[in-house]
Amino acid sequence: ARTNIVIVLLSVSILLMTTHTSLSTGYLKRGIMNALLPFQLIVFQVKYSVKDFFLAINEIQSVRLENRKFREEIRRFSLERKEWQEAVGENRRLKKLLEYKDRLPYKSIAARVISYDPSNWANIIIIDKGKKDGIYKLAPVVTYQDGKEGLVGRVIEAENHSASVLLLNDQNSMIGAQILRSKEKGVIEGDNYRFGKLKYLPYDADVVKNDIVVTSGDGEVFQKGLFIGYVVHVGLKDRGLFREVDILPFVKFSK
Repeated sequence: ARTNIVIVLLSVSILLMTTHTSLSTGYLKRGIMNALLPFQLIVFQVKYSVKDFFLAINEIQSVRLENRKFREEIRRFSLERKEWQEAVGENRRLKKLLEYKDRLPYKSIAARVISYDPSNWANIIIIDKGKKDGIYKLAPVVTYQDGKEGLVGRVIEAENHSASVLLLNDQNSMIGAQILRSKEKGVIEGDNYRFGKLKYLPYDADVVKNDIVVTSGDGEVFQKGLFIGYVVHVGLKDRGLFREVDILPFVKFSK
């Protein structure tokens, strides 16, 4: 059908060019105009449809660009809000630590953890205070965390402006301890993970789950009465000479 239309138009054009009668020319012009009108309308519609199409594409691109800018603004605002919340939280923690420091019945020095021991051979942290600040080897380290006082460990090496602290959950850590309620004494050794073992308690020692454990003051390394943790498991009485007791420290070392 499309080939036939093209042939008719060419034949009419040739006829128009070879006809000299004005009347015939008028009829032919009107006929050609009437014949071309539908196609002109189609061309007109196609022209403006293409124009509208590209306008729509430009509008979509503009909307996408605005959405991208909007998402970037939201992301930046979220980061700023998160930083602000962290700063507020840090200020609250520092305020509580300073209040706790002022309540201690003995001289204390506030310090920050600046890194962990890179060797990974021991549970050791590095603090930002050293000999110049009054830190000495074997000094006990405590913290105030989640509303509780807790023993962290002891200084094993002090430099001028920093010190290394062995955490109480290290297997090489040994701390004289006692049950706060019954005064039963033993020694806490770390397990290199989250817990500690309260060893050398007599098999008939008065100890139960949830008992609070504090430093005993024996050995003159730790002051008496520093909070360590609480009992989470008590072994049976008939196993050997000593009771097997597991301690969960108050301090969350991951923090």
